[in-house]
Formats: sequence, C-alpha cells, structure tokens
Amino acid sequence: MVDPDAPSPQDHSHSDVRHFVGPNFHLGASGKLTNSTPALSEFRDPRPTAFSTPHRYTLLAFVQPPGFMAAATPIIRENPSVTNFNLTSFVAATGLGDPVAGTFFLTGSD
Repeated sequence: MVDPDAPSPQDHSHSDVRHFVGPNFHLGASGKLTNSTPALSEFRDPRPTAFSTPHRYTLLAFVQPPGFMAAATPIIRENPSVTNFNLTSFVAATGLGDPVAGTFFLTGSD
C-alpha cells in the first residue's frame, strides 16, 4: 500500500509513502486473504497532513515470485524511511511483475 500524494496531491515531493509491504499471502479456507509471515514494512495508518486535499491510497497485489523475500528484505532494511519509496524500482528489483489486483481509496485529514 502506497500514498502517491504525499505531502499533498499538488506536491508529490515525498511520494510514494510506503504504508505496507506484506509477503506470503494466500487464500485461507474461508476464502479470505491471510499471511503466514510478519510484514516487511508494518502497516501505517493513512494520515494526510492537515489542510491537504484527500490522498489516494493504492493497494496492489502481486504473485510473489521465488526469491522475493531474499530480494525484498535488504531493500526495505536499507531504506527504513517510508517516504520517497520507489514502487516501480521495488517491483523491478524483486521480480514482482505486473499486479494481479488493485484498488484505491481516498481519505482526507481530520
């Protein structure tokens, strides 16, 4: 999950903000997505800055290729800042390919 509108939709100088990277998801017996390992990048609540217009929060799902964890873990560890996360570079470096599903939602400041 990323926020491409940080700090505001008019100023993308901190984009993308990484809000969550979770590996090893699968369909559980109930038909719901579950995962079997901790997140690579913990979930961060959507919180646009005060007075910002609403932000788009984008969630993408990928088929996890072999070797994903070995490729992704050092990238996340070496880049602890969640701002200026380059999703395109991350996808290329980890071999994720094209997303198989995605959605987004808009949310504004309190």
